[in-house]
Amino acid sequence: MKTENWNYKSNMGFIIVFALAIIILTIAGMFFKKNQEKLWKNQAIQELNNLSDFKVQQVKLWKTDIITDSKEIAGSPLLSSTVLSWLKNKDPKKKELIEGKFLSILKYKRDHSAMTLTDTSGNKLIYISDKSSARHPIKNLVSRAVKNQKEVIGDFYKESPNGAAFIDIAIPVFNPNKQIGAVLVFQIDPQINLFSSLNSSTNPSSSKEFFLFERKGDSVLFINNPKRRVDSQLTFYIPLSDTTIPAVKSVLHGPGTYEGTGLHNQKVLEVINHVKNSPWYLEAKIDQTELFAPVNAKLKILSWLLIGGLLFLFVVLFLIIQYMRRNFYKEILEEERKKNALKSHYEYVVKYANDIILLEDENLHIVEANQRAVETYQYTLDELREIDIIQLIAPEEREKGRKRLTEVEATDGYLVESVHQRKDGTLFDAEISARVIYVDGKKYFHQVIRDITDRKRAERALIESEERFRTTLYSTGDAIITTDTHGKVRYLNKVAENLIGWTENEAEGKPINEIFRIYSEDTGQELESPVEKVLRDGKIIFLSNHTNLVTRDGKEIPIGDSGAPIKDTNGNITGAVLVFRDLRKEREVRRALEESELHYRSLTDNAPVGIFRTRPDGYTTFVNPAWCQISGMKPEQALGDGWLAAIHPEDLEAVANGWKDTTENKKVSDREYRFLKPDGKVVYVLEHTVPAINSDGEINGFVGTITDITERKEKNIALKAALEKAQESDRLKTAFLMNMSHEIRTPMNGILGFIGLLNEPNLEEEKKAEFIRIINKSGERLLNTINDIIEISKIEIGDISLKYETVNLSEIMQFYFKFFSVQAKEKRLDLVVSKQIEGEAALIKTDRHKLDSILTNLLRNAMKFTNEGKIEFGNFRENGNLCFYVKDTGKGIPKEKLDKVFERFIQVDDGLSRGYEGSGLGLSIVKAYVEALDGHIEVDSEVGKGTVFTFTIPYKQSV
Repeated sequence: MKTENWNYKSNMGFIIVFALAIIILTIAGMFFKKNQEKLWKNQAIQELNNLSDFKVQQVKLWKTDIITDSKEIAGSPLLSSTVLSWLKNKDPKKKELIEGKFLSILKYKRDHSAMTLTDTSGNKLIYISDKSSARHPIKNLVSRAVKNQKEVIGDFYKESPNGAAFIDIAIPVFNPNKQIGAVLVFQIDPQINLFSSLNSSTNPSSSKEFFLFERKGDSVLFINNPKRRVDSQLTFYIPLSDTTIPAVKSVLHGPGTYEGTGLHNQKVLEVINHVKNSPWYLEAKIDQTELFAPVNAKLKILSWLLIGGLLFLFVVLFLIIQYMRRNFYKEILEEERKKNALKSHYEYVVKYANDIILLEDENLHIVEANQRAVETYQYTLDELREIDIIQLIAPEEREKGRKRLTEVEATDGYLVESVHQRKDGTLFDAEISARVIYVDGKKYFHQVIRDITDRKRAERALIESEERFRTTLYSTGDAIITTDTHGKVRYLNKVAENLIGWTENEAEGKPINEIFRIYSEDTGQELESPVEKVLRDGKIIFLSNHTNLVTRDGKEIPIGDSGAPIKDTNGNITGAVLVFRDLRKEREVRRALEESELHYRSLTDNAPVGIFRTRPDGYTTFVNPAWCQISGMKPEQALGDGWLAAIHPEDLEAVANGWKDTTENKKVSDREYRFLKPDGKVVYVLEHTVPAINSDGEINGFVGTITDITERKEKNIALKAALEKAQESDRLKTAFLMNMSHEIRTPMNGILGFIGLLNEPNLEEEKKAEFIRIINKSGERLLNTINDIIEISKIEIGDISLKYETVNLSEIMQFYFKFFSVQAKEKRLDLVVSKQIEGEAALIKTDRHKLDSILTNLLRNAMKFTNEGKIEFGNFRENGNLCFYVKDTGKGIPKEKLDKVFERFIQVDDGLSRGYEGSGLGLSIVKAYVEALDGHIEVDSEVGKGTVFTFTIPYKQSV
């Protein structure tokens, strides 16, 4: 009863504790959720505010960019003058020119979809489009631009319900009297830069989005497509009566942060800003489901952790209560499991082991054997259990085996090699590991036996191979040293021992460099060990003919021969072998042979190099045929000092003095000089001279060789010239790149700087006009630089295509005269067209673009480098060619620079400190285009007086 009462109270206590824990944890979870939602909401508002500000700036920048681009196009002097000229006489050719210019602008400006030229009443005069066929009414927009005397931007619209969205900009075109002569209306595609930038985001959010909207009457109109509402731009309206929508709230109450219902009936958090100086609002929103997803995920994980913890605590307490009752049975069960697991493990290991496993009783009868034992001994398991272990040992080994087993307990086991016997009487080598074990107090012998027949056979083969190797090593007549892969000595034969002074036992294991030291006989410098070369390169090497071995006692012995790698059957290097021999006797024989004049002449007559011999005083007594062939002299002419007559006059004194020094000091000499052959050919030679020593060690003259190195010298000279040219090219390219950096950064700095100044409040109109003029000029300079880079890139890759068409030379000359007259007037220069072809002869066939580029670059250069005087240009016919010239009174070009002015990456002044702007590519473009037209260009100049450029192309009259 007491036990049952205690159990009842304990159970009720556990229930109450768990109930209170659950209530407390639920309240804490709700508080945690509210706090986390507030924290995430504040972070999201901050992020949306930042993103909204950024997107608003993007919209403002886009609006500024399209207005600036459109004003730049409309304000182009060339375009405006052509438009106003056409409005006067409506020349069809000028209309084609305007339409071509419009088309090129539309191709260059991707976000400009169409261009319309209207009169001041909004009547369309020219309309060009590459993206749409219809056109939104623009008269109202034109009227506003004319009234305000400046550019006017319209609102977004669609040309058709399912069409794309556009926005128009009207720019007045002023005549020289500052009156509006026409209006240019540009149709802008906001999808290119505006909508794509609004839709782009680096944040991987599925519900975060940005879109523009505005108030239209009693509704809110969305300008770009919200997500999941494709093709809804400018067609999706929400009435102002639906105040659950944040966009409606912001129109009614102003920009700010709002919560409400999204476009798909989801709860959203939005930050809405107004785009200054426009009717547009920008909305940045995120779904609250996505916003609070991390909070819910955390709360879910925390809930599962708490539930798991409670369950774990409950289980632990329950197990503690049940522990005493179950502990005894658990211990018994665990012990039984261990025994069964051990038994299963032992049976598995014994059955599938690769070695033989036998268990014998104290009488050496086999109790148990594994499958490997059955396979090896060829007995069945039952047969093995009928015999004792001694019967499995070879007869001659049985007594030893019995004795070892009787002593195994005293020796704490053993590991030995023996010979065992199969059922069929065949023998095999075995390695035996034996131990005594006790099971339930009873003694057993446990043996693990491995068949090592293959290993023993390999060992015997290795011993036999080593014996053969040693027999070969010790019986050869050459000295032999072998090393391992680290260059440490393994073996020396007797010949090597006698030569180096080390015994094999002393040298074994020592580095080869310690016992085998060799030096150059010529220089006396220690040489690299051949073993190191063999181990590094893995191939056979041969010692130099002038190699001395220094023995252990310091003697020097001339040696020769080779070193080679030692490889195994797989081709892997396992060491190196060094084979060498004493060359002292060989040298005695060679010396005797060298003293034979017949042998000497036989060698020299057939030698590929020139050979000569002299007396001790330097008097030449012999030259071979090769020497005569190289020098161009006959043998009798070269005797005595006659050979000096073949020396090049510029080298004669140095060679004569050097030869005198060689003969007086009895030394080896090497020198280079030139022969001047009778036919005037110059031959470069390398001479090597050594004293000739007889058998008594006395110098009895000199022997020398000359080698024709003309080809090598000429290659070196050519290589040096190529290197200098490459270095010069590198320097010029570096200067060009520095120039390009200057030419791009300078106008960009001007554009950015003066755009910033335009934003200053209370800026005077005169200053604003000046700033705009500077910005336009900088833009034109930047565009010219980029065009030059593009043109020279096409020329570099050979992308020059010609398009022949009819060209009126009179119109071209008149156009360039008018085009550059303004600039000439500003610089107070006289611009003169002194000579030109007129009438029907002025109609020719050529590539207009290439001819325009040539004349533009030449005239622009003349304007740039001429500060006073005049510029004269014209054309005429001569010998079937059409000739053009541009002459100026500018600074001129130095004579040494004239041949380089047309080269790419070359400028007369290639430093950044030069006084003129420009890419420096114009003349190289001119030359390339003239040559493409099968023409030729020349330049004549004098510093301080001026320059004349003249080019000719084939004259092809238009039929």
